[in-house]
Amino acid sequence: MPPTSGRRGDCWRPPSGPVIRYEILDPERDGDGGLVANRGLLALPEPADGDLLFDIEGARYSSEDGREFGLQYLFGVVDTAEDTSDQGTLG
Repeated sequence: MPPTSGRRGDCWRPPSGPVIRYEILDPERDGDGGLVANRGLLALPEPADGDLLFDIEGARYSSEDGREFGLQYLFGVVDTAEDTSDQGTLG
C-alpha cells in the first residue's frame, strides 16, 4: 500500500509496474477553519429520489496453479426510487 505519512510529493513503487507518484492535499478551509463549500465531495448535490448509486470494485486474482491471472470486477447499482410495480426487484 502507498505510504500514509502525510508527506507531499511522495511516490510508491509497487512490486511490478511503474512508480506511482501522488500528493496528499489538505482540504480547503475558510477563515474560521470550516470546509469550503462546493469543493471535493461537498460539491455533490444532496441525495434525491430516483438517484442511482453505482459501485465498482476490482481485485487481482490468480489460479492456484499460477497459470491464470488478471483482474476480477464487481459492479453494483442501487436505484433509490420507490418500487411501485407488482414485479418487485430484479434478481
